[in-house]
Amino acid sequence: MEKTELPPFLFHQGLWDKSANPLWPLSTFVLQRNLSSHPFPQKMDQAELGKTVTILQELVLKHVDSAHLMPSETLSPLDKEFLFEHFFCLESFQNANKGQAFIIDPTANFLAQLNIQDHLHLQLLDQKGAWEKNWEQLSKLENALCSTLEFAYSPKFGYLTADPTRCGTALTASAYLHLPALNRTGQLKEWLAKNKEEGVIFRGLQGVADDFIGDFLVLSNAYTLGLSEETIFHTLHNTATKLVLEEKAQREQLKKEAPFEIKDQVCRAYGLVMHSYQLHIKEALDALSLIQLGLDLGWITGIAHEQLTHLFFHCRRAHLAFAFKEKTLDPNDLARKRAEYLHTHLANIQITI
Repeated sequence: MEKTELPPFLFHQGLWDKSANPLWPLSTFVLQRNLSSHPFPQKMDQAELGKTVTILQELVLKHVDSAHLMPSETLSPLDKEFLFEHFFCLESFQNANKGQAFIIDPTANFLAQLNIQDHLHLQLLDQKGAWEKNWEQLSKLENALCSTLEFAYSPKFGYLTADPTRCGTALTASAYLHLPALNRTGQLKEWLAKNKEEGVIFRGLQGVADDFIGDFLVLSNAYTLGLSEETIFHTLHNTATKLVLEEKAQREQLKKEAPFEIKDQVCRAYGLVMHSYQLHIKEALDALSLIQLGLDLGWITGIAHEQLTHLFFHCRRAHLAFAFKEKTLDPNDLARKRAEYLHTHLANIQITI
């Protein structure tokens, strides 16, 4: 593999060792801000991009301890995809180039995007359910930047963003829920249809509303205008908590009834991850989700929930390419490597059904 410009600590952080809840392993918080003195990045020429990225990176580096700067033009396509996967971003970074940059901190939980869609995106990952602490940290950084920068703000529309639907607080919070019991029994879509929370968007990991790959449901606030940050957090957290309780109740029901349909799905997933010659990403994530469910139901042994969560997110394309020091992202080669990767790390699991 060609030399990467990503810092070594990004590869050594055990993010999923910190996860407090396998049903709710991750939340993300993103603040979008733009400078009042400059047009949005899409309307800037190369000279303006260079000027603003210099201003922004100097200030962010000043206020974030031991932060690591990565100018976009120094990153390979594989580096950019790794960042995209690691921070669970919705927009690809592949078109990012000169005049744009990324900053991360040694915890590998903080990402600043400079001149990508807006002048500044400040993002935090949360694996411990510490919403108040993370919001305080993000808000403190934004306030520190405000002491020097003037952000684009309208009394009517709040903070202005390149995407007009994100004006207002310009805060997006997301909760990542693993709900295999609800999804596999057909109850997830029914619950969503009956409990349409105004102000909450439901989607899968790939951003598609009805495609819950790996049995993951992602909840995000639909609106940022006319709502306070506290209202956004309360509505989202309340909805996510209801779903987690529903998932727990459904798992208890499965433990009592042990339906053969779910047993068969878990057994097939076990066979797939243990004996396939190649595995494409969707079938791998769906199978690992069922292994995780089987572990919780007592049908699978020999591995911890944290290890399975780690495997789930590290068998994605860029993470897998780095694990095998691959130079390319050839789908067929990576599918074979993915199967090999899972065979190795799941060698000790046993099925007890």
